[in-house]
Formats: sequence, C-alpha cells, structure tokens
Amino acid sequence: GTHDELDSLRAMAGAEGKSIPVVSEPLEAKGTAPPQGSDEATPASTNDPEEGSRATNSAASAELARWKSEREALLQQGYPTDDPLVVKLDGLIRAGTSRAFA
Repeated sequence: GTHDELDSLRAMAGAEGKSIPVVSEPLEAKGTAPPQGSDEATPASTNDPEEGSRATNSAASAELARWKSEREALLQQGYPTDDPLVVKLDGLIRAGTSRAFA
C-alpha cells in the first residue's frame, strides 16, 4: 500500500513540477503578480485573419499590457519607482512600445 502512495505522490509532484516552469514569460516568474495576459491575448489575434504581419504586434502589445499591469502591481505593493524590478519593467515597456508601434 505504501508503495502505491509514494508512486502517486511522486506522479503528482512530477505533474505539478512540469506545469509550473513552462510559462513563456520574458520576465522571471515572481510569485507576486498574478499571471495575466493569457486571456486578453487571444481576442486581438482573432480580429483580422488577413493581418498576419500585425499578429506579432498584437502579441507585443499584449506583452506590453502585462508588463504595465505588473509594474502597476509592484508600485501598489509599495515598491519605489527606482526599484530595480520597476526600472527593468520600465525599460521593457519603453522597448516594447517602440517595437509594437514601429
């Protein structure tokens, strides 16, 4: 009996371990901000099927929205605007803005 229990526990841990790090985020996964952007990224890309070139743009702007809300979340948690994390997000937002609207 104990053998099966160990096996199922190991299987559960394995399945959990697999599902967590497979997040394709450009930022380190910080447990603070909730993962967002996955649902708002879809409607933008389905809008215009013939605008294939702008699919990358909508992906970039979804990323941008995620960074902005992540930065917002950090500030709401009391991070100063010169905190390395906030500064890093600022840089990503600036770079992402020029990329998305180039």
